Amino acid sequence: MARLGPVPGFPRWTGVTATLGYPTQHRVTHHADGRTSIEVPVRVRLTRRARWWARWRMLTGRWPHDVAAHG
Repeated sequence: MARLGPVPGFPRWTGVTATLGYPTQHRVTHHADGRTSIEVPVRVRLTRRARWWARWRMLTGRWPHDVAAHG
């Protein structure tokens, strides 16, 4: 399995990690209009420290509305 970098929106010290599934676990779908899509399983491990950090951010109103845009 491939390890990904830090997850957007979470600081590195929170210990949040993401892992891609094995290449044999992906699924390729061919659509009628000619598009092709690939689905790959991604596992995200949230630590206790990350959950507390997210709760603190939400309670103080500092949580961005679009986390992916602020990563």
